[in-house]
Amino acid sequence: MRRSRWSRWSALEALAVVLALAGSLGSLGCPSTTEPTLSAFDSKTWKDLEQANREPYPRRAMADHLLQQRTLHGKSRAEVLDLLGEPSDTEHFAEYDAVYWLGPQRSMVAIDSEWLVIRFGESERVTEAKLVTD
Repeated sequence: MRRSRWSRWSALEALAVVLALAGSLGSLGCPSTTEPTLSAFDSKTWKDLEQANREPYPRRAMADHLLQQRTLHGKSRAEVLDLLGEPSDTEHFAEYDAVYWLGPQRSMVAIDSEWLVIRFGESERVTEAKLVTD
């Protein structure tokens, strides 16, 4: 059966509307699913909770940078606290020694949060640092 010209255009128009809406989600305040850009670490900005807890959630990009550069690996507990400040007050991820809230998960539907988790070894030096979501 052959579709009428009207039904073909209706389907194409519907597709165009869906694509236009999907493209505009970022402007509606929805998080982007694109790869984050690395942001150089700045201890003052990291520790400024007022800035860290609102868009664009600078800790997310700074955490990416810290992990990519392996900045935390081998640092003492005192050095980490000096650099990052006090860990977030949370019961999430109790198996880690330090946990820092980074912001909402970077996805189209951000229902979870991203966290930087740190584990110290027997010598009280960082043996593991990674991003997790709850």
